[in-house]
Amino acid sequence: MMNAAEPVRADTYIRFLERFEPYGLSRDAHVVAYGLAENTLCVSNWGRQVVTVTKHLIQQGRLHLENYEAQNNNQIRLVSCGKPLKGVRVRIVDPESRAALGEKEIGEIWLSGPSRCEGY
Repeated sequence: MMNAAEPVRADTYIRFLERFEPYGLSRDAHVVAYGLAENTLCVSNWGRQVVTVTKHLIQQGRLHLENYEAQNNNQIRLVSCGKPLKGVRVRIVDPESRAALGEKEIGEIWLSGPSRCEGY
């Protein structure tokens, strides 16, 4: 079962799992993905990790992972969209310089691969 909503809300994801586990839903059966019509609907899959990040740092283009659940308005919980599908190349790029960014840096998502529509 895959959720590729925009956005996938961490609290909803967790509440859904907790609500249906008593009825036999395995946590391994529910994954998060990044869908994109321009890439024939799917870019990544198998996301399950929930992280807490600092909002004001995201607005500054930086990422800091917290070690606990969001406890104030300066934090937000995010759900991983998993890893790129086979043959899909994902780069995070500075939109002005067009330079690839490193780990924990924030920028535009650039994609390439055989399923990407022409012109994107």
